[in-house]
Amino acid sequence: MKKAVLLTRRYAPHLGWMPYTRQISNVLGITAPNPDVWSFVQALANWQARHGILPSGVLQGEWHDILTRP
Repeated sequence: MKKAVLLTRRYAPHLGWMPYTRQISNVLGITAPNPDVWSFVQALANWQARHGILPSGVLQGEWHDILTRP
């Protein structure tokens, strides 16, 4: 998860999902208003595993799926 945290911090501003952080956090089940990056990465990895995606904890192209999957 350490690598996922580093990659998230480095690339998140460039991947286009930052304006949707609150909505994505809600879908991931994060209830904290401002989750720390470690909690975000772990919740993301859990979501990825549940949806058949390699649980890397790094949010890349699937961020659209997070907002649109039931």
